[in-house]
Amino acid sequence: MIRLGGRHIYAVVQVGEEKDVMPRHYHNGLDVDTDQEVDAAYKTVLQNGDEWGIHSVNRPAPIHGTYCFKFWDLDDNCWEILSNPKDGYTWIFNQGDQEGRGHMDKKFREKRPDR
Repeated sequence: MIRLGGRHIYAVVQVGEEKDVMPRHYHNGLDVDTDQEVDAAYKTVLQNGDEWGIHSVNRPAPIHGTYCFKFWDLDDNCWEILSNPKDGYTWIFNQGDQEGRGHMDKKFREKRPDR
């Protein structure tokens, strides 16, 4: 089990040689406080990606109510770095039913002063 400065814990499991590429929708998410931190992380990933074995890096964009980007590490695990407030996606649930307006709508964003 690992964690870094927060309450979210990852269970890390070593697998054999027969591992598939992690699908996009099964990704690991790392929350940061602001869109600017997402951009800084993106820049860091682009600058160091070859050395770290990172590949398939997507550009930051507003998706599912946050600003984020995804990439795959040298073990083909998918990661997302996103600007999300404390308590993660709680703000989405607090809005209630969004029938007819999916969370993939690029205009669906949390209202925050830094946006």
